[in-house]
Amino acid sequence: MSNANCSEQMLYLLRCALWEEKLDTSRFDEQTDWQGIMGKAGKHTVHALVAQQIKRVAEAQNNEPLVAACIRVLMQASQSNQLVNNVLKRLSHTIRQCGFPAMLLKGQGVARYYQQPDLRVCGDIDYYTGKQTDEITERLAKEIDGLEIHTGGNRAKHRNAGLNGVEIELHYHTFCPSKREIAEKVDAWSDDELANHSRTMMLGDTEVTVPSASFDAVYIFIHLYFHFLSEGIGLRQVCDWMRCLHVNRQEINEERVGEWLTRFGLVHAWQLFGLMAVRHLGMPREEMPLYRDRRRKAADRLFLHLMDSSNFGMEMKQTWEKNTPRRFMAHKWYSLKQYTEFYVPRAYLFPRQGVPRLFGYYKRSLRQIMEHH
Repeated sequence: MSNANCSEQMLYLLRCALWEEKLDTSRFDEQTDWQGIMGKAGKHTVHALVAQQIKRVAEAQNNEPLVAACIRVLMQASQSNQLVNNVLKRLSHTIRQCGFPAMLLKGQGVARYYQQPDLRVCGDIDYYTGKQTDEITERLAKEIDGLEIHTGGNRAKHRNAGLNGVEIELHYHTFCPSKREIAEKVDAWSDDELANHSRTMMLGDTEVTVPSASFDAVYIFIHLYFHFLSEGIGLRQVCDWMRCLHVNRQEINEERVGEWLTRFGLVHAWQLFGLMAVRHLGMPREEMPLYRDRRRKAADRLFLHLMDSSNFGMEMKQTWEKNTPRRFMAHKWYSLKQYTEFYVPRAYLFPRQGVPRLFGYYKRSLRQIMEHH
């Protein structure tokens, strides 16, 4: 099966999982490259969602080995989510007992937007703890046995910790300060919104504080958009955003969302990602705030860039690291070529944020070369 066919079939299965579309098992036969499809899904960290649909096909075709393989994938995802949820419950319970203000960001808070939360492949735990981050971090280390405080990481943005193998980030800022083009605006916005608007979700018998629906919609987008510009993203990040919009369609205040995006200069980016999501990923157009059906070719180009990427650019980073020459000048010229190929298409699609990043990279590289000599 060709690479294009694997991608097409993986996307069909993913859309069925996201939107509960009727699955047409006749689209698959003995020639189907299940390994290739799962490889594509794994690259984008949506393999559990896709495996659930493959299992349905395998059951209809009495393919017992394929059913067993899918069950293994689903069990692994479920066990990982259970581990993260257990750590999150301990954290949330302790934070509430100590009376600290803290808000869960992304992660397991987003998982609840899926029909089956355990099918969202989980990662670390992100808590917004603001100016009290250092105090909260030290207190949690005293209150929770086994919690380890890690050194390193982006200390300008968060403190790092770990418990039972689960990574925890306690954030001073909701947005990385190095992205100065909108960092101060996003920080001021998030400080105000998180202080004044929140909800609670139940994780078993534990209450967890989470942001408002409108905040989640914009914050999840900002996070995926700037990762797309800087290193690439996979389908999971876009799926998180779409599920948030879909589940919260009655709660999201479109006028407020528009005001926030205008303040950050991100209306164009939101609308292009929205058009891409509607055209290629099954997002209902009536559920996409600020939807505009224009620049279809640009949206299609954006989708191709997304499909060529992987979860937070991991595949690209591994390839670059493997092939980067050791000598300084050879290293710089290789990096210049790779980053130019990466940044130029993004600068073309999103000039307002993309062009400054491209020339910022050139400026830093030139300074490093001059300092080396």
